[in-house]
Amino acid sequence: MSPRIVLCGYHRHGSWLVFLKKAQVRQRTASCQEGWTPEATRRLGRLSVVMARAETQERSAICVMTLKLVQSVGGCGTKQQTSRDDAASRHDRS
Repeated sequence: MSPRIVLCGYHRHGSWLVFLKKAQVRQRTASCQEGWTPEATRRLGRLSVVMARAETQERSAICVMTLKLVQSVGGCGTKQQTSRDDAASRHDRS
């Protein structure tokens, strides 16, 4: 899949999420607002769907890893952390 293709819509096809390119979203939005038609799957092709699904799983994994990292460090900019830093800097100055 070209990195310039913007995947900006999707519909559920069984347990698969089928991603649609920008032009396809425009075409389908004009004809049916509620859900996408099954032909979207055939037009995209299974390879595109598999790649889009893999990208989604990869993004989810990165988000989970980032969240765990932030939690292990002790949060980012929490009120408790800030007050501890202030107390430590006051102690260093004394």
